[in-house]
Amino acid sequence: MRLGKLGEQVVLKSRKAFASLSFMGARKADGSEYFAKKTERDRNAKRIRAMENDFSKINIAASEDVRRLAVVLKCSVEDILEF
Repeated sequence: MRLGKLGEQVVLKSRKAFASLSFMGARKADGSEYFAKKTERDRNAKRIRAMENDFSKINIAASEDVRRLAVVLKCSVEDILEF
């Protein structure tokens, strides 16, 4: 068993691709080992998503501030961003 990356998927698009698969064998996976790895991966992903959401909120707030400033200065947002 191999723990994959979040958001990464493999897709077989044709019958030929599917037909090229072969069973190479099986071995017992230690559930506690992979559960711990999965839990850590998911916890890290949630932290990253939370940080991305925070940055998005900051960017939205900043863009609203820039629009307000453009109105006050009677110029365009582009003029402020070029400054």
